[in-house]
Amino acid sequence: MTSSIESNSFSTLSSAVGSVASEITVLVVFLITWTVINTFLRKNQPTPAEKGGEARITFSKSSKSPQEMVKMMQSMCAENFTQGLRLYRQLLKTNQDKFIVDEAFYTALVEAAIRVRKPDIAEQVIHRMKENHMIPSVTFVQSLLKLFAAHKCYKECIEAGKLFDIPEDQVIYSCMSVAASELGDTILAKEVLERSAKRFTISSRDYVPLVRAHVRVSDCDSAVKEIRSLMAHGFEIDSILLNTALACWSTTQDPKLMPTLLADVREYEKKFETKCVDRVSFNTVMKSLARQRDVTGCFELLGEMCNSGVQPDDISFSTLLDVCIDTNEPDSASRALDQMSASGVKMNCVLLTTMMKGFIRVKQLDKAMNLFDSMRGENSQAKPDMITYSMLIKAHCDAGDMAAALTLLEDMFQNSCDVDDVVFTHLIEGCCHISNAALAEKLFSDMCAAKIKPSIFTFAAMVKVYGKCQQSEKAWLLVSSMETEYGLKPTVVIVTCLISGLVRQKKIKEAYEYFVWMKTVGIYPDVQCAQTMNTGLVDAGMYKELYDVVSQESLNLTPAHFNTLLSKIKDSTAARAFRSLLQQHNVPISASNQARVA
Repeated sequence: MTSSIESNSFSTLSSAVGSVASEITVLVVFLITWTVINTFLRKNQPTPAEKGGEARITFSKSSKSPQEMVKMMQSMCAENFTQGLRLYRQLLKTNQDKFIVDEAFYTALVEAAIRVRKPDIAEQVIHRMKENHMIPSVTFVQSLLKLFAAHKCYKECIEAGKLFDIPEDQVIYSCMSVAASELGDTILAKEVLERSAKRFTISSRDYVPLVRAHVRVSDCDSAVKEIRSLMAHGFEIDSILLNTALACWSTTQDPKLMPTLLADVREYEKKFETKCVDRVSFNTVMKSLARQRDVTGCFELLGEMCNSGVQPDDISFSTLLDVCIDTNEPDSASRALDQMSASGVKMNCVLLTTMMKGFIRVKQLDKAMNLFDSMRGENSQAKPDMITYSMLIKAHCDAGDMAAALTLLEDMFQNSCDVDDVVFTHLIEGCCHISNAALAEKLFSDMCAAKIKPSIFTFAAMVKVYGKCQQSEKAWLLVSSMETEYGLKPTVVIVTCLISGLVRQKKIKEAYEYFVWMKTVGIYPDVQCAQTMNTGLVDAGMYKELYDVVSQESLNLTPAHFNTLLSKIKDSTAARAFRSLLQQHNVPISASNQARVA
């Protein structure tokens, strides 16, 4: 029995050992197979650079040489600037960039930095070149400055030119003068241009950026001096240069400066085959004369224009017509029209609209509408635009003819003409003239439905309508909802309209409440607002509130206004207190008020 048990135990143990040995064999085979496969996969695995990932480079004895890295970084800059920049900075850490003398590499790095809008990195690169005592070629500096100037990196362009001591090259001088002019450094720009003129052949067009720099700061005298200096040195004046200087005239105090310059240039240009005074030159000066309301000067200039062989255009005559109408000289306007007809200039929308403006100015709206009807004809080549419609709508609204104004609005929609907030504002102001709040509300609703954003002037017109129609509650609801619903903060003009409407309705307490409210929301009364409030308070006998308003807000008003207020105060005690307040602030009291209050 015992031997049988031992035999069974031995058999079980042998079986277990055999099973374990089998499993170990399988495990060993698996490990060997895994090792072989893993080794094979590693040999065929792509490098980080091939996968597009970041390559970690260390410059050990077995690493690539800096020259090989340069080629790698150049290719990276075109596709992955960040990766190329990291490699370059690794070179900097070990000072191995000193071995880089290939300008193509620096060009690629700078171009990539500017392309990704990192001009500061480009500047660091060229400074490193300087530190490494690398002397760039003129071609490299040319490309560098042109690159900076083309991407409007004017500050970097100037610093790069100075860094390399501004090599004597016409392209480099040109880039430097443009950059200096754009930065407003006219002294440097002039210095660079003078150096360029001594060594190379340049033209007056090279001075255009410098003259523009003078014009931007309204330095008209300096712009003219530059042109006269060029004339003194025998340069042929370029049309763009001349017209740039002429455009500055509106800011000058000398009314003869530009006409004199134009006359001198016209005489000077006789030395050359190409004429620089063109139609733009004459029109620019004529617009400046028109702004000065010099009708005679405009006609004289038109005559000079024709005598010089320059044909006037629609802009010339529209400017002339406009100044004649603005100065209320209908005879001069007729003379301008005759000259325009004789010159063969075709009538266009601008000219016809200007003529309508003249008819409206002299209260001949029927003639303006006849002209408008001719523009709408099938054979007319000059169709009315938004300005034409807007002007006629305002004219009809001012005349109280809202039916005609609304017909014009409907015509605008039917003809697919753009409609803006100005047109609707004119119509709402017309509703104020006829005291029709319902129509104003309908127009305002239509305006919003058409996704035309109301302006401050639109809200002012609506408040005026509500004030005239004695609907102050609606006016206040509109004003209080402006900022939340329309994104516009009420202005002092709008609150003044609200207060004025309440004063007209004898609701002085409400008006005073809104006057106090406006200051709590950061709106401070102006002269008109204070005068309106003061008048309402004194008429209502609210002398305490009047005293507070005058002492806090209104002491910059005229003595006449204060004396009018004092004359209306019926309570003797309040009158004496108000007189004392005025005397404390050195406001002169009229003799009649002195006698009455005494």
